[in-house]
Amino acid sequence: MSNPWDRPPGPQTGDPDIETTYAAVGLVMSRWEEVELELCYLYAAFKGQGDDISVLREYGSGAIFNARKAILQSKAETYFRASPSQTNEGNFCRLITACEGFSARRNDIAHGVVRLTVFGGKDQPSLTQYALGPSFYDPRRFAPGEPRMTEYFYSSVELKRLAEQFAALEDRVSTFRVALFGH
Repeated sequence: MSNPWDRPPGPQTGDPDIETTYAAVGLVMSRWEEVELELCYLYAAFKGQGDDISVLREYGSGAIFNARKAILQSKAETYFRASPSQTNEGNFCRLITACEGFSARRNDIAHGVVRLTVFGGKDQPSLTQYALGPSFYDPRRFAPGEPRMTEYFYSSVELKRLAEQFAALEDRVSTFRVALFGH
């Protein structure tokens, strides 16, 4: 993997209990919302309006992450024109690139389905356990020319690792905001 947000290799086994997978899915999705909340606070800080609820909701007016990202980037551009710093602007650009990359992993989870999956290989016994993978109706999530070969599966192990990465990303956004604005 060249970027931390690239899809991890698929698991060798799934989860024997469906509730374990569901709990990990919930953890990942909650952690992503914490990232979005920090981005929301960063937007308000760029705007100079702290935690004003109407400003926070401005950020949330974007229906999907890319729309909210555009709202944030627009306000950041205005801020950096008034307070130029190549270092700070570069740090912001790297931060947004990471958020964009990880949002694709969030989409894997949000649009995935927990189901029984067969694990094992040519020389290994088959094992049927739970994992999250894409829905069969979405051709974008399958290997080209391989209608049944999914691009990803996540067991609770991969999901928990992703939740940890989201928590670290949330911390990066918060640390950036505090370093720039002191709050």
